[in-house]
Formats: sequence, structure tokens, C-alpha cells
Amino acid sequence: MKKITLSLLFVFSLVFTTESIAQVLNQTANWTNGSWTTSGTFTPAGLLNDPATDGFFTFDDDAAGNGSADTVQSESPVIDLGAAAFAGETFVEVSGNFVYRPLGGDVLSIEYWDADAASWVNFAVFGGNSTNTDYQTCVGTAAYTSPPIDISGFTPTQLSGFKYRFAYDDLTGWQWGWCFDPPTITSATPPTCDVVVNVTVDALTPDMLDFSWDAPLAGTPVSYDWEVVTAGGTPGIDTVVSGSETAPDQAATTGATLTPEIDYDLYIVTNCGGVGTATFGPAAFTTPAIPPPPPGNDDACDAIAVAVGSASSGQAYTNEGGTIEANEVGGTCWFTAGDVSNSVWFTFTIAATTDVTVSTDIAGGSLGDTQIAVYTATDCSDLLTFTEIGCDDDSGTGLLSIAALTGLAPGTYYIQIEGFGTGTGTFDLSVTDPTLGVNQFEEDNGFTYFPNPVKNELTLNAQKDIQNVAIYNMLGQEVLRTAPNTIRSVVDMNGLSQGAYFVQVTIDNVTETVRIIKQ
Repeated sequence: MKKITLSLLFVFSLVFTTESIAQVLNQTANWTNGSWTTSGTFTPAGLLNDPATDGFFTFDDDAAGNGSADTVQSESPVIDLGAAAFAGETFVEVSGNFVYRPLGGDVLSIEYWDADAASWVNFAVFGGNSTNTDYQTCVGTAAYTSPPIDISGFTPTQLSGFKYRFAYDDLTGWQWGWCFDPPTITSATPPTCDVVVNVTVDALTPDMLDFSWDAPLAGTPVSYDWEVVTAGGTPGIDTVVSGSETAPDQAATTGATLTPEIDYDLYIVTNCGGVGTATFGPAAFTTPAIPPPPPGNDDACDAIAVAVGSASSGQAYTNEGGTIEANEVGGTCWFTAGDVSNSVWFTFTIAATTDVTVSTDIAGGSLGDTQIAVYTATDCSDLLTFTEIGCDDDSGTGLLSIAALTGLAPGTYYIQIEGFGTGTGTFDLSVTDPTLGVNQFEEDNGFTYFPNPVKNELTLNAQKDIQNVAIYNMLGQEVLRTAPNTIRSVVDMNGLSQGAYFVQVTIDNVTETVRIIKQ
């Protein structure tokens, strides 16, 4: 599977070893400060303090009201970090005091401006520290210090164009609120123990996560402690599963401990012995649903036999849970030629050369975008022996499919049906001979059949020998076959259950199908 690299936002639970140093960079925001710019899309009633005009930055999402979608940011003026970098200061951090009560789903963070990429980079997310319900005043604040930003690799443009901002998104929810007093940006001592990098999902199933990481860029790890918690949960309290790996091991598995379709957060703590620790996380992931079992006709050798002249109804078939066999490829005409992910198989047999139309263009199914390929084969268990003879993507109504095949020789053929992309659902299927209608068949051959409905025996008459008679149930399964080679044939149907059947009759090497009701 394709590997996924987890992204993360640092919450202020990181622990770094710091020392006092002489600083070139030590700049307070000095709110009220008209050089700060507040922007966003928000309800004005929620913005209680703007740093450009007030000594605080306060937003009361409760006052903004239910039903509002609020995003608000306040950014610093440009702060040229060139002098600090020239002096050897390679890390910077932001500190101050704040109060915040998250209700769930909102995000309060600090971002810095990457002047090369012309984009904001989120480097810290605030966790809640209050149970306040009223944010009309900025009371109950607590100190914070952000994780340090490594500027050692910044270009001159990134250094000279640096600025930072506080950003909030209520994600359309009706939340509580927050308040900041004026922050200070300073140089920071490089961490002696850093977070892991390149955390990668190696496998994710409905009940298990396998993951790996690379060693941190700073520090000498002794071990790595990891923990999975419920989404938004607190490590050590909302733990689902945890473990420890001794360095240099850099991979772990949760084992079969997770629940399908649940949101989780992953944390990995770098332990540098007595020097310190650093926490990666939370990195969010969601376990997938348990896949349905494959349908009975998932493999070509288990293809459902359908009679020429038959059409299913009532969403008789599904490709949900369909899988791929060894050496299986999709149709050459499909949207992505040869690509296949959830196919199912059918088969039909003809006794004489004829034209056949294979179609999913039957209303009612939930699989609205189908693809069809038709093959000859010498061994159903070896798909390398399959040769495509027909293909269609979207010739039917909407995105349904109709594959028209002409001049097919007597024999057995395989139908592969796939949903576009990863699409699954129910559908119906018809396999018909468009070259000869029942009326024409009856007229040319003097063919008659009676009674219909039939209780015991079905009588078939023709002016030429009736070569073959095959009866199929509505699932396409052959339930009776005879080869009378006479102009009159009586078919004993006493052994068949009540219901509808397709009777396939071959006369003069031409096959037609009629529908019979067995009482």
C-alpha cells in the first residue's frame, strides 16, 4: 500500500532543555500596536479585543452566536531575523500568557510566514487551560512557551520576511473563547532532545496501526515511548494502547487493539535519558471500516452463469467486497485502461455463432458507474489465458455500460464487471441476442411452445429439428438440458420448482430464449 506520512501540530506539552543566553532577538509585541493586522471571516460581535487597538487579543465565539463560521487571525509586522541568524541564534520561540476553553473541533494556533513559499506554517496548537464560560474579560491566564522554530536552514528571504500570527478556526462550531496578552518572540537554545521525524503509516487496518519514524535531528535517544489515545484525548488518561521501543528501533505496531471507523491520535515521545524528552503529536488517523465479505462470483472460476436472452431485476448482483485475482487486469477501454479493484464475474454459453449484447443499463442499482469487459479463456483459474473480445465503459444511460459483441463463435465467454474507481454497489445484468427476435425466430422456424404457464410438460414444435434445449433459472444456473434433434420435443419440468425460467432453444444453429412460468 502507499505509505502515508503523518502530519502533526505540536501541542504545548513538549519538554525541551533550555539555558539562559544573550539574545539578539528579544521583541515584545507591545500591544496596543497599530502594526499588528487582524483579519478573517468572523462575526464582529465575537472580536472583543484587537491587538491593533487594544492590549489583548480576545475572541468570544459564544458571543458570535450559533450558526456562525468564524476564522480570525492577528499577525505581527515583519521581523527581520537576519541579525539573530548572523549572531548564531538558530532557534526562536514565542511566549506569553493565554486563557482558552475548547469545546471540541476548534483550532487555536500560532503560525509563521514562509516568505519563499508565500504561505503560513502552523507550528503550534494550543490545548485548553480553562473552564471559563465568559470571555468578556481576559482573566485566568496561564503562561505558555511555544516549541522552538529551527531557522538554521532559512534562506535570506525567509529570514528578512519573517512574521508570526495567532490564528483561530471554530470549524463552524459554536465554541467558547480565548484571550492572549502581548506575546514576546525571543531566541531559544537549540533543544538537546528533539522530536522524531518522518512518521509513516506502514499499514492501517480496521483494528491495527503499524507505523515507523526516523530519529530526531537533535539529541541521542535512549528509547521511544508511543501512545494511541481517542481523538482529542489526553495522553496517560485516554490511552487506548501504548508501548516503548528501545533505540535504535524505530517501528511499532498497536496489534489488534483498535476499533473500526474510530478517530485516534498518536503520540511518540523521544526519551534522551537525563537530558530531556520531546513529544511528537498529536497525529490524527482514522481506522477504516471492516470490508464486506467478497461476493460469491468474486473469482472467474466462480462466475455466475447467465443465459443469453436473460435479464436480472431487483438489483440482483453486487460487487461490494470484490477483490482482485492474481494476474487480473481490467478492460482496455475502461477509464483507466487495465485498472481493476472490485470486479465480479459472469459467464454465458452459446451453441451457435451469434451476436450478443451485455448490458448493465438497467435502472435501480446503486452502482451508477459500471465498466464491462468480455473474454474468452482456456483456464478460469489462470487469468493469463484470458483474451479480451469486447469492452465498454459508458455507452449506456448515464455512466452504465453496454458491450455489443458480433459474430461470436460457439463456446463459453466470461464477463468482468467493475465499478469505476473504487465504486461498489448493486446492479442488474442482461445478456441478449439482438440479431433475432422471438417473433422472427418463430416465423422462420415454425416454432411454437405451450403451455405457458406450464405445470408438468412443456411442448416444443418446429419445422426443422430442434437441436438443443437448455433451461436456466433466474440466477443463470442451467437446470436442465436436452438434445432432441427432432421437430417435436416434450420437456419434463416436473422436477423444477415453481417460478420463472429461461428456455434456450437452438434450431438450425440459431439460438433464441423464451421465458416460461413453472406452476
